[in-house]
Amino acid sequence: CLSPFASSRRGVCSNCRVRARGCAAPMQRSVSRGGYTRQAALEEGFLHNQLTNADLIKRLKVATETLEKYDDDDDAVDEAKKETAHLSSSLGEDWLLEHKNKDVRLLVACALADILRIYAPEPPYTEECNADIIKLFIKILRGFQSPEMTPQHPSYSIHFYLLERLSNISIFSIIPDLENFRDEL
Repeated sequence: CLSPFASSRRGVCSNCRVRARGCAAPMQRSVSRGGYTRQAALEEGFLHNQLTNADLIKRLKVATETLEKYDDDDDAVDEAKKETAHLSSSLGEDWLLEHKNKDVRLLVACALADILRIYAPEPPYTEECNADIIKLFIKILRGFQSPEMTPQHPSYSIHFYLLERLSNISIFSIIPDLENFRDEL
């Protein structure tokens, strides 16, 4: 499956049952990783700082799969903004943006890229939070500099997904608007 968040075992997508990279089917199940539904990902309190890293990663994967399915068509945007309000608020919290676990930060960045795609051209965050988000993106994208970051690396497809999303939404174009934070970026 082309979704980098589809769990696979032995190279077979768990959703479409074909070899990974062999299908383009979107995620179809209503229940996802760890038994969390996509609807649960949109509810207040789905992401909180009392979760273990393993549970937080499972929830972030569900959140990212959920956000990935939203269209950015004009007709669907208002509804998407309403549905994702709690999740977008949670994703902008400092404890997630500055999390110590690199896998958590990577998944947060992917989810934020989708939130920013949905809310484009006006990000739903404060100027300070937007600056922190851009710093997170830059930090994550530096991972591509590593000689270990090859297509065989376990997180390569997720890094690539983030890069692709960021190029589609042109997020770095808001840097000039971040007057108080330009020097930091």
